[in-house]
Amino acid sequence: MTPASCIFVYGTLRQGYENPHARRLRAMAKFLGTATMRGELYLCTGGAFPYPAARYLPEAETLVVGEIYDLHHGEEILHELDRYEGVGPEFPEPQEYVRVIVSVLWNGRPCVTWCYLANHPLASSNRIPSGDFTQVVPADHT
Repeated sequence: MTPASCIFVYGTLRQGYENPHARRLRAMAKFLGTATMRGELYLCTGGAFPYPAARYLPEAETLVVGEIYDLHHGEEILHELDRYEGVGPEFPEPQEYVRVIVSVLWNGRPCVTWCYLANHPLASSNRIPSGDFTQVVPADHT
């Protein structure tokens, strides 16, 4: 797999969440399994519903739990997900997220993949110690 062919998701795009964007990702990409990323996960509560934001910290001992998908329709689905995450030139700066390439651990080996990461300060009091958004906001919440 090339970096542009897969994505790591850790929040409302994961399996079990029934928002239109999560359903679209499942329709346009192949679920490969659970993966982890070194970093920290935070709970944001400023919107209509709680949502996560992650920091990629390659040297961290803490992990962010998520899922990895193989993108059959890479550019098409990434463009749709960019709009969902508010990423791109049509959105005002500073944007809440940035799409970057990260290394995740999947099936016991490193995998280079796309991921949406926080592009804004995060309150340390809102850190999710388990690194798993589904433990804080159940999958059927959105």
